[in-house]
Amino acid sequence: LYHKFEQYVTDAPIFTAAGDLAVSCSVGFAVYNRDTVNLFELIEYADWAMYQAKRAGKHGYRVFDKGLYEARFSET
Repeated sequence: LYHKFEQYVTDAPIFTAAGDLAVSCSVGFAVYNRDTVNLFELIEYADWAMYQAKRAGKHGYRVFDKGLYEARFSET
């Protein structure tokens, strides 16, 4: 799914008066009913996974890992 989305986004050239734009994407995945039981947590977890993808170098994806998510609270 990610690779189809990535291809769609990156294959579509964007032309502007200032020049062509290069597009990349970072995506976070979370699974309803495995990772969470409500929509708000699902969005929060997918968002967290997306930021993990960005921290790993952008232009990629991460699947939510509840163990890593909970470990961040034990470190502080």
